[in-house]
Amino acid sequence: MSETTNELIITSLLLQNCHFSESQEQIGKFINRSMLLDPELKQLHGEERIFKGYVFSNFYPIEKDGYYKSGKVYVWRLRAVSESLLKKFRITVKKTTSAFIKTLATEIKIAPYRHISELYTINPAILTLEDNQPFLPTCDLLQLSHAIQTNLEKKCRYFTHNPGHVVQPLVRRIQMINRKPVKTRYKHMSMLGNKMKLFVSEDEFSQKLAQMALNTGLLEKNAILGSGFVVANFTGR
Repeated sequence: MSETTNELIITSLLLQNCHFSESQEQIGKFINRSMLLDPELKQLHGEERIFKGYVFSNFYPIEKDGYYKSGKVYVWRLRAVSESLLKKFRITVKKTTSAFIKTLATEIKIAPYRHISELYTINPAILTLEDNQPFLPTCDLLQLSHAIQTNLEKKCRYFTHNPGHVVQPLVRRIQMINRKPVKTRYKHMSMLGNKMKLFVSEDEFSQKLAQMALNTGLLEKNAILGSGFVVANFTGR
């Protein structure tokens, strides 16, 4: 598992107007299209029910009226578990043509590990409960904390083949940001997610899990919708 934050910054020209609730799906489609141009990425794209190892943000800057504008330039970010994966994406997104996005410039930034104190979701995180219902802000936060921990532990095992040693839970406290679930469009439906602030434990394994969250996102649909894309607050350690 990388102990760096691996990020590809894409500057794009938007070719169609788009509401913020639909833009994550459109970015995901653009990435999927680009993956067909590289044999390794194409194989990864075709795999089902595995962790893909990347996550992406929404467009920036945010539009006050909720609509991204055709003809304007926006920046978005793609993070991955490895720099080598980002380098492949950098090549393919430059080559990809779409009726929605035109890539203008790309830049890879590799940030060294820093001690993480808090994680904030930029894109809503999605959790589906056992009864196939979405997690809502009124649901049990302990259940949410357990799901975040379990998901990131599974990712660590998958990408590093090392189960790690749990000293204490990753999440010390959760602060929900939204009172109502946030809608993200996907296949003509609305996926319900939540924005939150996580206060992260200081032990070594919790820090590894937090770093995994930075590079691959929280919970579900990270590679499809960019769900659970997070940024961090760091301490001076």
